[in-house]
Amino acid sequence: MIRRTRRQNLPRVPLGGSTPPFDDDMKDMTRITVVFVGIAVLMATVKAVIFEIGRKARRRRYNEDYLTSDEWQRKRALVLKRDHWRCVHCGARATQVHHTKYARRNIGREPIEWLVSVCEECHSREHERT
Repeated sequence: MIRRTRRQNLPRVPLGGSTPPFDDDMKDMTRITVVFVGIAVLMATVKAVIFEIGRKARRRRYNEDYLTSDEWQRKRALVLKRDHWRCVHCGARATQVHHTKYARRNIGREPIEWLVSVCEECHSREHERT
């Protein structure tokens, strides 16, 4: 008995160079795959849009509510006093407070160690890098 290899069991391509036509089941599977890929791309796009909307809302709340609150003003004054009103980068008079890290989902709950006193020039330079 002669054994046939897997390659011998595959359908042969005609000498003309074209592949055999898909059968109906294969066409249906291709359509289903295309639909699933389309749905996955759509879902990823929707998730990205929803995330961006939430990010903008969080940033607006942070800028409008938190940075104008008494809680932030107290924390800001404490950091400036701790650093003797001097920029931690250049030593000039500090007028602003920079977050080295942000408390994710807990705006306003950042530890005081995550805040440093900076001058306006160094603060803008820090934000250009990130």
